[in-house]
Amino acid sequence: MYLEKTVRELLTVFSLSGIASVRVILVNDASPDGTFGVIRRLADLFPGVVSGIDLMSNVGQSRAKMAALPYTGDGITVFMDDDGQHDPRSVVLMAEKIREGYDLVYARFPELKETLPRRAASRVLDLLLRLFAGKPAGIRITSYFALSGRARTNLLSYQSLHPFIGGRLMSSGFRVCSVPSEHRARRTGRSGYSLKKLTSRAIEMCFLFRLPLKSGDPPMYEIRETTGLPYRR
Repeated sequence: MYLEKTVRELLTVFSLSGIASVRVILVNDASPDGTFGVIRRLADLFPGVVSGIDLMSNVGQSRAKMAALPYTGDGITVFMDDDGQHDPRSVVLMAEKIREGYDLVYARFPELKETLPRRAASRVLDLLLRLFAGKPAGIRITSYFALSGRARTNLLSYQSLHPFIGGRLMSSGFRVCSVPSEHRARRTGRSGYSLKKLTSRAIEMCFLFRLPLKSGDPPMYEIRETTGLPYRR
């Protein structure tokens, strides 16, 4: 499991960059492989810095991010994966852009080699996102991004079965940019995005993210347990 190495690398980046006030929140999206046990141990190793959230069921990456948001505080919030692909050093560049006045900063990875059908699908999705979500040309949506305090405040009232943080903020006029970042080889596991899941996510990103939760809908997420954090609904 690469989780502990990611946390230690991230904390080293913070220390070397002189970033003193930090909180690392690890969200276990109902993984059955003992991940939350590792999170508990890390919270004990780094008290007051590392904390964790254990979700009742697998709700997907976007809802897992929304589950962490109430705990992140009013400063800069950064979301990243724990599989070693996201370079923690990019957090510093993102924070600089937020301080310049941007509200949403994406990591910009080098162009990856893709098959012709995948490249064509990416271009179609890019056009749809520009038309329906207000995405600026030249911005590529990734799972590694930073939020300003005012963007976070806007998202705290966002309740949807199909949350798309970027779509919500870009369509609301928040300033967005990107910074270059290394996209490293996956150190553990493999991507869970099949063609079916990618198609479903594309529909959510373009059309469904504006739909609010209605009475009778299931909640976006349910928390089973937290460590290093007070429980809050």
